[in-house]
Amino acid sequence: MNDCCTLPRQDGFDLAVVGAGSAGFSAAITAAELGAKVALIGHGTIGGTCV
Repeated sequence: MNDCCTLPRQDGFDLAVVGAGSAGFSAAITAAELGAKVALIGHGTIGGTCV
């Protein structure tokens, strides 16, 4: 795992979004804008490829 993805164990998240396609990305952004601490989990192109 890269250092960019390593967080201290005491840090937690309010929401974990699994899937970084267009819906997951949008959900993560909206939750973060509302003040939630969000983890976005996915692979490939963030935001999907159907846009």
